[in-house]
Amino acid sequence: MSGRLVVCAIGSAMLSMCAMSSAFAVPALPPQFTWDEIAPGAGWIAPVGIAFFPGGRMLVAEKGGRVYTVTNNVKSANALWQMPNDVLDNGDRGLLGIAVDPRYNGTTNRWIYLMYTVDPDSNTNETNDDAYARLIRVQLSATDSNTVDYSSRQVLFGQDWRRGPVSASPSHTIGALSWGTDGALFVSIGG
Repeated sequence: MSGRLVVCAIGSAMLSMCAMSSAFAVPALPPQFTWDEIAPGAGWIAPVGIAFFPGGRMLVAEKGGRVYTVTNNVKSANALWQMPNDVLDNGDRGLLGIAVDPRYNGTTNRWIYLMYTVDPDSNTNETNDDAYARLIRVQLSATDSNTVDYSSRQVLFGQDWRRGPVSASPSHTIGALSWGTDGALFVSIGG
């Protein structure tokens, strides 16, 4: 068995999230694994998810409501998607799920999927106790694959309180997105 451990968050983001000391050490790995740092010095703010396009380009989701691309170990200067006023970044809540459509081809299918806890009043005051989850999909721009076409946004669930999983606690709300071999999108909710 061989494998590779890919690290996308180190430095201040990882340290502040983990409340570790200022020194960051590479963990001891089994001999069949290697440690690769992604986008050295990128300055991530609470990275919580990654997804890959065909060809290896990476998406990195930040909990506060931003998604960046990483190409050849370089983080894009501008966010591919950003909606921090929509995302409730509180406790375990935030933008937590990210996936690239398994049929993504860059031309006729440019969909990515994002799942986040909605800031119910969109006031960026992150003290709301009650909220709900939203799953959306957006297409990358047809002319610039480093940004999304915001007008393509489709809300799959969570249009409002009645049509989204309720989150009455800042913990154990929503989680990951994953594609099944049959093309079904699996969504983890609750705890």
